[in-house]
Amino acid sequence: MPKVSIITVTRLRPQLLSQAIESLNAQSSQDFEWIIVNDGEDIATRELISNSQIDFTHTYLEMLHPDKGFGLSYGRNRGVVMAQGDIVTYLDDDNTFKPNFVEETIAFFEHHSQVNYAMPIQQRRRDIVQDGVVVKRGKEFFSPTSDCCTVEDLISHKQLIDSNRFTHRNTKVMSDQKIVDKVALPHHAIKLKNSKLSWDNHSI
Repeated sequence: MPKVSIITVTRLRPQLLSQAIESLNAQSSQDFEWIIVNDGEDIATRELISNSQIDFTHTYLEMLHPDKGFGLSYGRNRGVVMAQGDIVTYLDDDNTFKPNFVEETIAFFEHHSQVNYAMPIQQRRRDIVQDGVVVKRGKEFFSPTSDCCTVEDLISHKQLIDSNRFTHRNTKVMSDQKIVDKVALPHHAIKLKNSKLSWDNHSI
């Protein structure tokens, strides 16, 4: 059984997905599974997965794009149902992992048994992409920016986060008492940033 389940929902962007695959192949720890959900049954995405060199355990799913609701949420829910790992995290098709992401994520949750949810500090940039080609590279920045990010910071939008960075233990039942009310404790945030446990973000 893998320690980490990584869920990716993709829709009509195979040219970006290939970078995500490269970052997964480069992981220092292969103790993970990748669940890829093709939202809309895109043929080019299907062919990319079929023809790519994928050196890790993976499960490929297809789904019709829903007429109502948010396809990304439907796809992630399907992925969570399939997840076999102790830890679940999400990688969007236009993002990449640092090579030590899986290794450091496993270590973090093993060393902090009281934590059930986590949000890594993200190394981000916003690129302008046209037809799958980066035409303008954005300036890199980190988020959240502070050493301590509370739930109130997130609700009030004082901190910039993206839901696909969310990482949690794979459990069906969790008591309210176990929920940590801070996304990143101060020493955790410093550790994550210094070890570059972060994401590359290439947004359209």
